[in-house]
Amino acid sequence: MSTLVSFFGIDDKPTKQSGHASAYLASDSRITYENGRPPKNDAQKVFACENYPAIFGYVGSETLEQIIIGLLKAINLPEKGLFSGCFGSEAKSQRVLEYLQGKAGNQTPFSHDSTIVYIGRDDVGSANEARFHIWCFNRKKEMGSDWHPEQLNVPDISGGSKGCYSWGTGRHLLTEKFGRNLGPYEKQSNLTCAYPRATQRAIEAKHDVKSGGPIQIAALFRGGNGNYLGMILEKKKYVCGKIWTMESPQVSRWVDEDFDECNPETLEKRSDRKMNPKLA
Repeated sequence: MSTLVSFFGIDDKPTKQSGHASAYLASDSRITYENGRPPKNDAQKVFACENYPAIFGYVGSETLEQIIIGLLKAINLPEKGLFSGCFGSEAKSQRVLEYLQGKAGNQTPFSHDSTIVYIGRDDVGSANEARFHIWCFNRKKEMGSDWHPEQLNVPDISGGSKGCYSWGTGRHLLTEKFGRNLGPYEKQSNLTCAYPRATQRAIEAKHDVKSGGPIQIAALFRGGNGNYLGMILEKKKYVCGKIWTMESPQVSRWVDEDFDECNPETLEKRSDRKMNPKLA
């Protein structure tokens, strides 16, 4: 099952502007098996649409990776894509639900209870009026189980318990391991950087035997389509849970375990970028 976390960056804006600046899905990279087979530590679990403002993540059955890759292809079609002529959060979520019912319906066997998380953006007017939405789609592993969609609330401020959601076997252990809320990062709960920091720390501390490998992050901003963040961990570069190669998906920027922007050539923090606050 492992660990999947969502978090948002919300700016202070006048009443008529939403302030929705950024949305993220962060995950570990581990797949575990029940038959004693060694775990896989480089599985892709978060996904970004290159032609549309949408990102996805999952916990549960490993087969969902290919299901979501197919979903992205359907959305990314230049003509008659899955979201073509589709406006509004509920309408888009219905298209996603119909796709899942068609490709992984109640007659499809799953190895685990599963959840797919979708974050999208509704563009109305200027970029300052754009609004994110977040939906999760849940399905039990038993044959005959249907997908159940649920819309979640996007927070009014960055961070906070009302805007940071988590799923998988590691969801409760994040809090249990570090105490109330974010543990050592609690004083930074209003900062976007606190959430990937806490997730990375929990994975490194082996908070959950089914969570492991490098952290991976998909992002959505107030403008543009879905994209990935490259991770620099222990002087190595990762994208979508795998060691970076020339064939890796493009990234919008490189960050380290502190969520500070880094130079992908030197692997060091960029001196021309503002660094996040130190641990309080």
